[in-house]
Amino acid sequence: MGSALAQSPAARPVLHVGYVIDSTGPFVDASRDFFTGSKVLFDDLTSRGQLRQVRISQRTTDGSPARTRAAVLELARIDRVDVVLGPVGDAALLALLADPEFVREGVPLVGPVSGVGTGHPLVGQLVFFTRPDYGQEVAFLMRHLTTMGIPDVALVVAPGTPPEVAALARSALTQTISGAAPRRLSETTLPVDSAQWPTTLGRLAQAKPRALLLIGDSVAYAQTFQELRRLLPATFVVGLSTVNPRTMLELMPAAQLAGAILTQVVHNPARTTLPVTRDFDRAMKRFFDEPASHQSMEGYVAAHMLLAAHRRVDAAGRERLRAALGAVDQVELGGFGLSYPTRQARGSAFVDLMMVRANGQFMQ
Repeated sequence: MGSALAQSPAARPVLHVGYVIDSTGPFVDASRDFFTGSKVLFDDLTSRGQLRQVRISQRTTDGSPARTRAAVLELARIDRVDVVLGPVGDAALLALLADPEFVREGVPLVGPVSGVGTGHPLVGQLVFFTRPDYGQEVAFLMRHLTTMGIPDVALVVAPGTPPEVAALARSALTQTISGAAPRRLSETTLPVDSAQWPTTLGRLAQAKPRALLLIGDSVAYAQTFQELRRLLPATFVVGLSTVNPRTMLELMPAAQLAGAILTQVVHNPARTTLPVTRDFDRAMKRFFDEPASHQSMEGYVAAHMLLAAHRRVDAAGRERLRAALGAVDQVELGGFGLSYPTRQARGSAFVDLMMVRANGQFMQ
């Protein structure tokens, strides 16, 4: 690992980190929490003399993929950041992956909050994931449902969902597991006009599915869950990690969301049984007077990945940092780890299920 790892924090170059934070749109809470979770690690290590000052630049957006793409390019060109942590959102990431200007700028993205992009040639070159993809989330869910004797699930796709997200979920749902027969997949696409959703869901309810997977954001999940809880009170209604629990609970009372189930890609930060969640909890209480969320935990993990690479460089520059990011093979966080056996690995395959209780607490 070389002498760079043995350097004192003061000997390493200052790290210039960029963030895109939404002021409107479906990712307001997620982008803010992701920023908070990563910054709390920087603040904690700096206060203990383990990290030289980190310089931060931000761009605020309207939550649209086009503006997020533009904000990343502004951070690269105008602010000259070394790296962007995030951003949040599948459509925004897909827009960047398809943009030749992003490739030319060469600014790496670490920890995008997205479950798409697996297998893209820029992964491991410019994009470094710290979480699994949606196919892995769906596969975990189906293994869990199969052990409960539920071999099939109805797929519901909210309007505005990127086709790549629906395709990943569809592919994972139709695969066989442990030699079982191929699953029968029923799929419903919700109309653009949400006023028509009750009619569409009413037709779906006639088939009485035992489990339903919604592909959509927090607003779509909350509205769909409430309607299906009325129509099918015994059906499991599951959302992917595209759903932000905090946002969902801001939309309606917790009692109306009791029994909502979401896949999550990090440990519940409220359960401090692991060294990583204890460290995170301690730092959050010291530097931010607010409860931790799963998205802030994702930011904390992504910041650890970035610093693992930063410890390898002895001079400033995106090129050196990109090379260092590509050379990271393991990051151990105390009960939770990242592993990169290949350059295109996503770092983590951790998936768990979380249920909302009537008092607003999460059971994971």
